[in-house]
Amino acid sequence: MSITAPVLFGRLAKGDCRELAGDLEPELIQWLVDTGLGPVTLSALGAAKSILPEDMQQLLLAVDLSARFESSGRTEALLEILKAAGPDAGIGMLKGMLIAHEFYPQPHLRPMGDIDLLTAPDKTDQLSELLRELGYINESREDAAYYATHHHLMPFHLPGTDIWVEVHRGLFPQRSGLAENGPFDPTLVYQRTRPTDFYGLPILALTHEMQFFHTSVHWAEEFRQIGGMLGLLDLCMLLDHVGDSLNWDWIFSQSGNSMHIAPAQIALTYLERAGLLKLPPDVNKSLKKSGGLCSTALNFQHTIVDRYVVLGKPPGNVVNKVNLFIGWNTALHYGKSPLFLPRVLWNVAFPETESKRYKLGYQLKRFRNLRDKLKASS
Repeated sequence: MSITAPVLFGRLAKGDCRELAGDLEPELIQWLVDTGLGPVTLSALGAAKSILPEDMQQLLLAVDLSARFESSGRTEALLEILKAAGPDAGIGMLKGMLIAHEFYPQPHLRPMGDIDLLTAPDKTDQLSELLRELGYINESREDAAYYATHHHLMPFHLPGTDIWVEVHRGLFPQRSGLAENGPFDPTLVYQRTRPTDFYGLPILALTHEMQFFHTSVHWAEEFRQIGGMLGLLDLCMLLDHVGDSLNWDWIFSQSGNSMHIAPAQIALTYLERAGLLKLPPDVNKSLKKSGGLCSTALNFQHTIVDRYVVLGKPPGNVVNKVNLFIGWNTALHYGKSPLFLPRVLWNVAFPETESKRYKLGYQLKRFRNLRDKLKASS
């Protein structure tokens, strides 16, 4: 039996893949590991993992053990920071670290990268000094000038470990165009937090509505094939956690910029298609009105998610990684009508990021490269 993408993703999100165990080919299991869902897959298989080939069982067990170790290390590092900072430091926790600990059944099921912290604008220097006292040093391939207008300070690294900390003063860089107004106004982000705790220590987290915004927009704007399932899974876990308490009225009141809501429209309709939620009619109507993506654009994006993000099909010569991103990004920004499709073809033929895109020599070179690739693959 061939596993469809919505079924696979739906079973992973529900934490029960036992009935799919016999149909999980080694290539698909390897893809789930590569994209960060190895521990989730192992947990969802349960005792049914014994059906898998021995080498696949060992692979899943190994990545699960590694994830537990890494999660434990980052947890201990954050606890050390919070204890040193004291109960009145007003530190907030963002992104993977927060989502893993607050919404997933077990923290290690959600891969974590950096420890992302949020502070009040007047306390960034205080937290920076604390991190240096704990042995962290600033490290980056970018120079200091780059971070002058960035949404977080130059990353802090604890030498001899794989622990990195980012001190945020906003959620998106100014150059993205997302931080200028609406929910991501950097002057208002810190105010849109709620108190919670991290193993008994006080900490702040984004309100659930802000977390919803940040997760969906970050997922769509960053668009990655490898790791792209995590944003969808994060939203699913968040919605499962908050239930019917999400304040949709506030969300739609903040979505004057279509780029604040179009990603949510794509993600939520995909989760609905996977049988993971049922959107109330009024919410569905508001999503269409605020996001503005037509059904053709939504189907276009869902196809990309199905084929390349969930099932991990490798890009080819024509639909390569660059063209895949161009198609996704064009539909995301211009998918208000089916006329976005000709624009996709135009942007593929004349990439916006290429300064020589209108020159005949450049286009002939691209054509020859594509012809050679097609010949080599035939």
